[in-house]
Amino acid sequence: ILYADIVGFTAISSTYSAQDLVKILNELFARFDRLAEKYQQLRIKILGDCYYCISGAPVERPDHAVLCVHMGLSMVKAIKYVQQKTNSPVDMRVGIHTGAVLAGILGQRQWQFDVYSKDVELANKMESSGKAGRVHLSEKTLGFLNGEFEVEPAFGEKREEALRIAGLKTYFITKVLKPFCPSEHKNGSADPKDVVIEPDGPSEILREDDDDTKQANGANVGDEPSTPGTDDKTDPLEDDTQASEDYKMRLRKELVSRDGHSEISKDTTIFLTFNDKTHETAYNEYREPHSAVPLLAALLVQFVAILYALLVLPRTAVHFEIVIPPLVIIFVMVFISVAESLTGVSRFSDVWDMVERKRNGNHFQLNCRAGWNNAGAS
Repeated sequence: ILYADIVGFTAISSTYSAQDLVKILNELFARFDRLAEKYQQLRIKILGDCYYCISGAPVERPDHAVLCVHMGLSMVKAIKYVQQKTNSPVDMRVGIHTGAVLAGILGQRQWQFDVYSKDVELANKMESSGKAGRVHLSEKTLGFLNGEFEVEPAFGEKREEALRIAGLKTYFITKVLKPFCPSEHKNGSADPKDVVIEPDGPSEILREDDDDTKQANGANVGDEPSTPGTDDKTDPLEDDTQASEDYKMRLRKELVSRDGHSEISKDTTIFLTFNDKTHETAYNEYREPHSAVPLLAALLVQFVAILYALLVLPRTAVHFEIVIPPLVIIFVMVFISVAESLTGVSRFSDVWDMVERKRNGNHFQLNCRAGWNNAGAS
């Protein structure tokens, strides 16, 4: 369970207009959603400047904690986009906790998938008791990391009463010992074209004294720390534009594939008939159960309308000429639909074929009897 909050959000909210602030947050949370897709996270909701997601539910997976920590580290790095955009010292405070949850869809008019439990509250406390720019995790989460990260004590239980009562010890992530590899994680996308996000975060989380040292050496405050083995010389604005376009294209493809339009166009003609004659015949012969009910309702509505017209409107020949034809058409459609829906009534062609077969059989029997009689006489 991951909670992430923007530190210093109040400062930028007081200096920017509502439109600009919403635009900045929308671009930032869009980056978070792309990260959630890469690291197999399920975003539950956005609470103002707080991003709330989970891993391991509703589909259980053994590497949920590892993916969640990678998600938190990448979020800390992604916040630097806001630093460059607003020129303000904003940062991310991330808290992660592992436990049992009650998950389900709630609501009647506006549905919401949400999770509830004591562990969810503890994850929220992990975030509030953390520090800016650091990923704060509980000892329960540490037990599922399989030694892939280097940690140090965070003593969050001293800053938060709920953590102390729960008996949780907390830790900060200091170093990534095993870099993230999508192919090693089940259900993860190993195709680089499917991932349109920035590279993973640095192998070491920079401390405050490291930042001071870089400033003394003339490094820019808003620059991102370099990842070993990479030499990023591209323009950040061009990368953002390309990532946004790729994301829109991928979203459009997902919507098309969800509706099945691409698959339908391969197997049907322009008149929406199947190319395969077998499928077309099976589709024509299929009768949907209770398909006549809507037509019966339409006929009932038409009768009510005619009754109302007879009681209110003047009874003239023109009025009957307008009302009767639609009623006749609807009645014929209802009769045909009801006749096809009844399982005990066969189609006319089937009945006619059965009559023909029986008549031919009677002729055959009569011919056989005549033949035997002739043979006996001879």
